[in-house]
Amino acid sequence: MKKLTAILVILFWIFTNLSVVSAQNPSPTSDLVLSEIFYDADGTDDGMEWVELYNRGNSTIDLSNYSLGNGGTDYTYSNVQLSGTIAPHSFIVVGGPTSNSTNYNPTYNQVVNFDPDFQNGGTASDGVALFNVPASEVNESTVPIDVVIYDEPNSNNLINTTGYTGSVDVADASEGKSIERTNVNTNEWHIQDNPNPNSSPYQSTIPVELTSFTAAIIQGKVILQWITQTETENLGFHVYRSRSEPGNYIRMSQKIIPGAGSTDESHHYSYTDKNIESNQTYYYKLADVDFNSNINFHGPISVTVNAQPSVYSLSQNYPNPFNSSTAINFSLKEKGTVTLKIYNLQGQLIRTIVNEEKSEGNYTAIWDGIDESGNKVASNVYLYTLQINEFKQTKKLIFLK
Repeated sequence: MKKLTAILVILFWIFTNLSVVSAQNPSPTSDLVLSEIFYDADGTDDGMEWVELYNRGNSTIDLSNYSLGNGGTDYTYSNVQLSGTIAPHSFIVVGGPTSNSTNYNPTYNQVVNFDPDFQNGGTASDGVALFNVPASEVNESTVPIDVVIYDEPNSNNLINTTGYTGSVDVADASEGKSIERTNVNTNEWHIQDNPNPNSSPYQSTIPVELTSFTAAIIQGKVILQWITQTETENLGFHVYRSRSEPGNYIRMSQKIIPGAGSTDESHHYSYTDKNIESNQTYYYKLADVDFNSNINFHGPISVTVNAQPSVYSLSQNYPNPFNSSTAINFSLKEKGTVTLKIYNLQGQLIRTIVNEEKSEGNYTAIWDGIDESGNKVASNVYLYTLQINEFKQTKKLIFLK
């Protein structure tokens, strides 16, 4: 009986304390996120505090249904209704009304004197929360869509985006410093010694990084293919063409080829140029366009349009070595069943890239370093073999992680 009583006591304690178990704060749940907060000015905080918000999505956000909250015991200590709009991949700053060197000269999109002022650390954590409901509807149990909890410890059990007690994201910022998000997609924060309202590290546009940009003639058309390693604020691409390398490049793509925005994942794109002539060399440039209409060019690359291939051929892959994807060009003088396979140096099959009937022409195949089981292969030298009719040829390629 004593054992049963002890078990019941333990279960009761776990149940009654479940809501205060600290959980790692997850990534934000919306495109609108908190990005930087200045709450402790040198002197009085009144009229000096500000909150910077960032739209990490690709659409304009109407702020009329969003609000901010801050406090120590819950997020109703001070609540502010947001207003206006925020464009894709842009910032707004809410706060003020004072702007001077003490609070790093912010430009306010919405003037708000937070009242009461944000709490400047102490014996327990404080926090700032973003809600996707109007300020009039926020109460102590409203779950935020983004949150930052600062200073140790979270003994007042401020909740995170799961509705449960959150962990502390960052230490308390001392006078004249701010807390700033360092990754737009995760809940990573640091103390910023030199606050920078209206801009942040992840805002700057980095040119699109290409793994490959190739051209091949397939069934009387030029097929351009390119693979991106990373993209930042990439609206999309345009293709330009010239008949000489230093010549006048004319835009061929009527509409922009949509990009992937901001991503560190590899993406594969293609464009088909149907308006070509035989016995002519064409030069192509690729332009990536960001959300602010800035243009960055890649290339040129060239391709010569001849009559249908008179021989079978297998080209060296490009790039080589590679660590994401590589292009393999081959030419067929006759129709037939084509196989293009990847082997290790022991002759074991790693991946079949092509296994189908194809007409005569020039082709490009892409290998992404994945084996037949869907796993990334190890860094090593591999063999790739093209076979069609009586033709068979093997070359080496190098994969580096």
